[in-house]
Amino acid sequence: MNLEKNKVTIKGKYNLKGSLTIPKSKENKYPAVLIIQGSGDLDRDGNKKKLKLDIYKNLANIISKEGFATLRYDKRGCGESEGNYFETGFWDLVDDAEKALTFLKNHPKIDKDNIIIIGHSEGAIIAPTLYQRQRFNGLILLSGAKESIGNTIKRQLEDTIKEIDSFTGIKGFIVRLLKVSDKIRKQNKKLIKKILESSEDVIKFKGRKVNAKWMREHYNYNVERAFKDVECKTLVLVGDKDIQVVPEQSKEVANDIKGPSEYHIIKDMNHILKKDPKSNREISDVKKYKKMKDRPMDKELITYIKEWLKKFK
Repeated sequence: MNLEKNKVTIKGKYNLKGSLTIPKSKENKYPAVLIIQGSGDLDRDGNKKKLKLDIYKNLANIISKEGFATLRYDKRGCGESEGNYFETGFWDLVDDAEKALTFLKNHPKIDKDNIIIIGHSEGAIIAPTLYQRQRFNGLILLSGAKESIGNTIKRQLEDTIKEIDSFTGIKGFIVRLLKVSDKIRKQNKKLIKKILESSEDVIKFKGRKVNAKWMREHYNYNVERAFKDVECKTLVLVGDKDIQVVPEQSKEVANDIKGPSEYHIIKDMNHILKKDPKSNREISDVKKYKKMKDRPMDKELITYIKEWLKKFK
C-alpha cells in the first residue's frame, strides 16, 4: 500500500513535532491510530540518544499498511519538540496526548469517530486516563501496568536486589561483604523521600537530574479508576518475559474495562516487544536492549494487533 508521510506540528503549551502517515487510496477519510510512548526521554520513533530501538516507527509502519493513518510525536524536550523533558510531569504528558488526539479529530482526512489509541508502557497509563477526558473508538494497551509507580519501583528494586544476592563466587562474596543490598535500599528510600518532600519540577540527587514533578504526580495517581471508565473495545497485550510489569495483571486490567476486552500474555516477549526466549525474567538493562535493536517485533504481537484492528475497518 502506498503511504503519504507528513511531518506535522501539534500545537499546545509547547509545539510538539510528529509524523502523520496516511494511506493513499480513493477513500475520503481514514481510521487512525495514535501511538503514546512509554517512559523516558523518547522521540516519536521510540528512541533515546543512547538507545535506538525504533519501536513506534516500526509499529506505525505495520499499522499503516493495514489501511490506518498513524500519528506519533516527540515528547517535550525530545527530538524536534519544544519544552524541557525533565520539567514535564505526568499530567503534562496527558495534556500532550489530548492535543494529539484533538489534532487527529480535526484533520480533514481522518474519521474522527474511528480513532484507536495504542499506549505502550507508561502510555498504557496515559491512554485510559485520556479516555476520561475525550472518548475514542478503541484502545490497545501494550506492556502496561495496573499497579502504581510506587509499587512498581519497590517491586523492581527488590527484583534487582534478589538478583544481586544470588551472585556466587568472588562477586557474591564482595556483594555481601560490602552490604550492597542494604545500601541500595537506603539510597532508594532517601531519593523517594527527597522527591516527595520537594515542590520543585527538577531536583538533583547524587549529582544527577531527577524529574521530581513527574515522579510525584505518578505517586499520587491510581490508574485503576481510569480502566473502570473505559467503555470502548480494548486489547491488552504483554509478554511473559516482561520484567518491567507484572504480566498476570493484564487479566485484571481486561476485567476492569467496561467495554468489550480481551488480553493475551505472549510467550517469550519482553518489554520492548521482541522475542527473548533465553531470558529468565532477569533484570533488563540498556546494554541488553542495544543488542536486540535489530531483532524484529514479535510476530505473535503483530498478528494479534492486525486481527483486532479488522474490527475498525
